[in-house]
Amino acid sequence: RIGQAKVIMFLLVTLLVQLVVVAAETTTLSFHGLFGDDMVVPRSDAVPVWGRAAPSTPVSVRLGDDIAANTTTAADGSWTVRLNTSGVAVDAAPTTLSAQTAEGDTVVQLSNVAVGTVVLCSGQSNMEFAVSDAYGAEDILADTAARSTTVRTLTVPERQAAAPMTELDGTAWAVASNDTIAPFSAVCYLTALEMLDNHPEMDSRYVGLVGSYVGGTPIEAWMSTDALREAGEATDPTLQDCSPTNNSVLFNAMVAPLRPFAFEAILWYQGEANVDCLAYFERQPGDYGVAFAAMIRDWRDSFAAPSSSSSRAATTVVGTPPPQQLFLFVDLAAYGDADLDPVNRSADALPAIRLEQLEALALANVGTAMALDRGDHADACSPDLSAAENYNYPGGIHPCNKTAVARRLGIAWADLAAGRASSSPVATAAWTTTTPTVGNDAGVVVSVAFANAADAAMVDTEACSACCAGDTPFEVELDGVWTLADVGGDDSSSEGLFVLHPRRRRPAGSSSSVAMRSSSSSRLTTTPSAATRVRYAHQGFPQCVLSNGNDLTALPFVLNVTTKEDTPRGGPRVSES
Repeated sequence: RIGQAKVIMFLLVTLLVQLVVVAAETTTLSFHGLFGDDMVVPRSDAVPVWGRAAPSTPVSVRLGDDIAANTTTAADGSWTVRLNTSGVAVDAAPTTLSAQTAEGDTVVQLSNVAVGTVVLCSGQSNMEFAVSDAYGAEDILADTAARSTTVRTLTVPERQAAAPMTELDGTAWAVASNDTIAPFSAVCYLTALEMLDNHPEMDSRYVGLVGSYVGGTPIEAWMSTDALREAGEATDPTLQDCSPTNNSVLFNAMVAPLRPFAFEAILWYQGEANVDCLAYFERQPGDYGVAFAAMIRDWRDSFAAPSSSSSRAATTVVGTPPPQQLFLFVDLAAYGDADLDPVNRSADALPAIRLEQLEALALANVGTAMALDRGDHADACSPDLSAAENYNYPGGIHPCNKTAVARRLGIAWADLAAGRASSSPVATAAWTTTTPTVGNDAGVVVSVAFANAADAAMVDTEACSACCAGDTPFEVELDGVWTLADVGGDDSSSEGLFVLHPRRRRPAGSSSSVAMRSSSSSRLTTTPSAATRVRYAHQGFPQCVLSNGNDLTALPFVLNVTTKEDTPRGGPRVSES
């Protein structure tokens, strides 16, 4: 009898569990965690919207009164529809997004849902850097409170995972206000304002910003195993490559759950951790550039393509590939030891990573914003340090002027959206001639041609004053030695052409192989070999840069030097080995 009672009890418990499961299955119609009240839905002809319900359940999804799509859940309970929102007017008022079962007995409805542009912002601490910590934070927040803002934000919770996650929880969309914007990414938010206020190319009133960032993290943590494999990297998620953060764990937990959302653009600010990887660990030059390109391609494969009705020229030509997300990155700012010797300011790691970042410009719809000249003295906006203390400890890794960076990201975004080439100065060619200098000796003159160099001039960086009077970001390779070179005043007579005069080299037997500082009027006083290469901004913390009339800084480069007769006059080149 006791045994029979146990069996009956077991059957009752089993039946109860089954009833609970069945009841749960009939009431678990839900949207994925990325969808919620106050969100922005992309404007596209095929917006993915997804969620869960009981298996084999017909589901109807509706945006407002006129846009709808139907599907049936898969065996695992997942469902996905694609909504055509491309016809929604730019100034259309927010509406509802709802899902219901065919019988209508279960309905889930989201409110205050707008249609517009949705952007993913990712990277490490300079992307994470909050509005409340940036220069002008009080004015930024006052502007947020004063305007009828159309910006909405969502922050992905910081977490790690050994395998790709599909669900997203612990977060919610929020309409921009002082309280919600203050802790949010300054670069992300200010770029959205820049586009809304100054660039009609965005063609949206509402902007959704998804922030997914973690300070101090290398690019490998943000790469899927597929991307790591493409880049020739280790794919073991338990591996700590060159930092405490394992490979792929941030992609798995903070990017993978967002798939396959239709982001219009991705903003990326990362690389400082990989400078350390190159400088202090067994990483090789070139690794970052390969990894960065692989990550961009993989992320684009992860997310739905933006609308084919985009204003980007590349998507309107018959026979061209499907549209891709705009990918915009910040080329790293100056930081490190800003002493008076520009050649010895840092190891080669930081300028090397900058150049490797720029290799991504070879991919379609990729743009950059230079932060080279925006380096601050050590964390200058920290409330824990006085202005004098900050000035005396140069090299802060977190530039405080995020508004300037956001402005440049906005210009790069607008260039890509309009199908234009970059508006930043780009070196296109370099050639050399010889010219008599002191007595019967011969010197070397290197001419560098730039595109987008209207009203260009040498200007001081944010952390320096009057530095261009004796500093130079240009170097010429002579006899295998990089030698500082000044821009010749009278020689640079045409717009976009800068003529460089190498400075005096160190005497034979010197303990250092770098160039000797001297006055700008100095020239080589021995007959050198022909110049072989020229480079710009190959310092960790340059104090003087080349900027055009639109306050856009020239892209760092290394160019082979030719004779004038052999000079290529084609399109811009970022770097050469």
